[in-house]
Amino acid sequence: MVEEIESETGVINAFVTLTEPERLLQWGVTDSEGECILPIDPQREDEIILTVTGDNLLPYQETLRYSAEDIFLGARIVEIDDENNGNNDQILNPGESVRLTVETTNYGEETEAENVTGVIRSSSPWITLDNTELAFGDIDHGASVRSEQRVELSLSSSAPEGTYLDLKIDLTDGNDEWTSLLNLAFEGARLRINNIVDGVSVPASGRE
Repeated sequence: MVEEIESETGVINAFVTLTEPERLLQWGVTDSEGECILPIDPQREDEIILTVTGDNLLPYQETLRYSAEDIFLGARIVEIDDENNGNNDQILNPGESVRLTVETTNYGEETEAENVTGVIRSSSPWITLDNTELAFGDIDHGASVRSEQRVELSLSSSAPEGTYLDLKIDLTDGNDEWTSLLNLAFEGARLRINNIVDGVSVPASGRE
């Protein structure tokens, strides 16, 4: 979360990077609430550098050091089901409604996470979500569990390809909370030039 100190409000469109010497690891831009979630390997052990810059902002930089946690949860999408309201190719397309299977892993050192639950959310205007509350039960350290409930997601038929869907899951075991970014790309129609007639480009739309 990037906040303005005096007002304690989120800073929109701040540029956030994670780097190591001579290498960019991840980058992103803060949303309307000043939030930017960047995926990193939870099993990394070396230091990384967090940098925040933006218009009318003083640059901020801090070195992040990893420490082992008894419980550390992360989630990912492992299945896209578009059989009933799509073309059954396991790829999200504009105008489709899909069901997502989510898996949560306990990257902690030695402690079982009990009664784990999660809630899916997104700020994207291009998608609608249903059945967003998931249960994972108990997850031993080093283990992964898939929720039996599946999230229902509908993508607008007007969604441009490459649009960021801002899909996240908030996880909790009743004591602590974790937020994971759920990577979900989609394929839409792309414009390409088919031929040129009398000096005028004639477009043809379709999937490449």
